[in-house]
Amino acid sequence: MKPLNEETARIKKIMGLLKEEKSNIQKVEIFSDGGGSEFADKYVGPVQKIPVNDTLPNEPFKDTSYMETSDNIKNMIQSINDGEELPPIKVIQHPYDKTKYNVVDGNHRRYAFLKSDVNNIDAIIIPISDVLLMKSKWGDENKDYIKLSNVSDNKEIIDKYFVKPDGTNNFEQYNKDIVGGEIEEDDEGGESAPSSPSMSTWESGVQRGKGNPVETGSKWESGVQRGKGNPIW
Repeated sequence: MKPLNEETARIKKIMGLLKEEKSNIQKVEIFSDGGGSEFADKYVGPVQKIPVNDTLPNEPFKDTSYMETSDNIKNMIQSINDGEELPPIKVIQHPYDKTKYNVVDGNHRRYAFLKSDVNNIDAIIIPISDVLLMKSKWGDENKDYIKLSNVSDNKEIIDKYFVKPDGTNNFEQYNKDIVGGEIEEDDEGGESAPSSPSMSTWESGVQRGKGNPVETGSKWESGVQRGKGNPIW
């Protein structure tokens, strides 16, 4: 006779509940001072519509000026106006203003929706119980963090990790020399991927007019999925 826990797991698997249960233990890492996030793009949860005007970009140091002339963004806006569905953005409800949502994955989609005729955007709201505020820097081998659920009422800490509801921030611009700066040279004299916390999605030369992004996976959206051009995430 099988142990009770094994039998319970077997029944849940048969009922399709085991995968759902695992999705509930996902954790998203948020880095301080606009340093980006980790695992937000892979987060799975229910999709709901939220007003795009109530969203806030949580990486304010990114150079987004190229979006104004990007053909991919223009195609995305047209697709939205034509009624096509795009993958949901990932957001965290602002800890001390529940009417606002900080975008931790999908800023390009957010921009396109803001420029479109559609007011509501599909989003997955990541609960604070699944959010870790990283005390260590992006890429550090030894990770140190605090749980957002334990400090959600501490405004000083919240302001170090999230853009404020009015769109301003208290971030230290420690990575300003990399964002909008130069691409590092590798040992062969070529260009290598930037390693800043804010560069976790390979912002590369596209934001500085030097080329197209080389990101693969879930962030390959817009044109490439519809056969209309280069990827944008």
